[in-house]
Amino acid sequence: MQLSKYKNQNVAVFGLGKTGLSVINALVKSGARIYAWDDNKEQIANAKMMYRECNFIHPKECNWHEIRTLILSPGVPISYPTPHWIVKLARSYDCKIKSDIELFLEVKATNQKIIGVTGTNGKSTTVSLIGHVLKSAGKKVAVGGNLGVPVLDLERDAEIYVIEFSSFQLELMDKINVDIAVLFNITPDHIDRHGGMENYIATKLKLINGSEIAVIGCDNEITADVFNKFTGNKISISASMLPFLPFQCPNTGIQPGHVSDMKINLTSNAENIAAAYAVCKLLKIDNNTIIDGIKSFPGLKHRNELLGKIENVFFVNDSKATNAKSSEKAILSYKNIYWIVGGRSKEGGIESLSEHFTRIRKAFLIGESTEAFANVMGNKVDCMKCYNLENAFELAFEEAINSKEEVTILLSPACSSFDQWKNFEERGDTFCRMFENLRYNYMCCLV
Repeated sequence: MQLSKYKNQNVAVFGLGKTGLSVINALVKSGARIYAWDDNKEQIANAKMMYRECNFIHPKECNWHEIRTLILSPGVPISYPTPHWIVKLARSYDCKIKSDIELFLEVKATNQKIIGVTGTNGKSTTVSLIGHVLKSAGKKVAVGGNLGVPVLDLERDAEIYVIEFSSFQLELMDKINVDIAVLFNITPDHIDRHGGMENYIATKLKLINGSEIAVIGCDNEITADVFNKFTGNKISISASMLPFLPFQCPNTGIQPGHVSDMKINLTSNAENIAAAYAVCKLLKIDNNTIIDGIKSFPGLKHRNELLGKIENVFFVNDSKATNAKSSEKAILSYKNIYWIVGGRSKEGGIESLSEHFTRIRKAFLIGESTEAFANVMGNKVDCMKCYNLENAFELAFEEAINSKEEVTILLSPACSSFDQWKNFEERGDTFCRMFENLRYNYMCCLV
């Protein structure tokens, strides 16, 4: 993307991770004068090697009378618990603070469609599923945002952009204009960043308020209330619409379509499928193409991902489940579960999952939350304190392989990974390697 309006303009960029570097790349190509910084010295050193055209000086040494725009990475807090020092500095000079997505929306062509997706759980799968179906329909599609590729690195000539919006990204944005917005469930998440549920909900609502038409999930109490109060163009969706997808969408031409034989798990992806179907119908994709696209979608890595089976034991990697609501979908997908759970707990922990404890054959507790989760489970669930993933994996398999019936070892932590891992991907990749090593060693023993 080229940002021609910033040619010869002084622009500050703070945060030099993947998003910040994509901003610098676009601004360099657009002829802007860039002043870049990060709290992390290693990030600065890396960026200096890549972009020698930039001015890497501490923001407090810049002449802010000449800087009119600050592009902030989404990890930088602008309000709660306290604004980052760079935010306070920029505001003291009445400098406009923007996100990379705002820059993207400023330059996209009027004939290019924007699909925005947000919510607490299900965003990444739905964004990827919509993109997959549209590509199957022959559309030139680009998928990114909070998921995968930063928006400024996406192909410039796409017909349709499918973008995942996180609450951190939405918090930064004042002007939003998308053709279709999808809002899923809203449950407590990142409350330490937003300062309460009211602020978190308000942040999510920015997306539908800036849309031509909103597709809103109504299985969640909060979003059902949002749907009832929303005065714009809207369509309701629900997981209960499967398997026949009987949408009630006046004037959209949507007809029931049968969905079966899919690669992804129906139980945990019902709402995602309903949303993708609704969006694609609004984009005038025919039923058969949508259904065929949904059937061929392989799913996301680390999201209720079936790795394989050894004897009577299935292995499922759901490392992307970083809160209880997300883990609930995986738990409802299986029976006889050996549950590997734990990490850095979110607000509310796993108390909301207690009604599903009967599906858990045994829990293997890991991470910071070990003691707290053991107390929650009490005498309701047989559990073992393992503290780390390696112990949990070995002990779970040792018990599962001796069972006479089929069981599922499910890594679905219901927690963030930051107590022991860099991110949920690293946690999930480790689980996958453990499975592959076990399968290899197990097969060798059988020879």
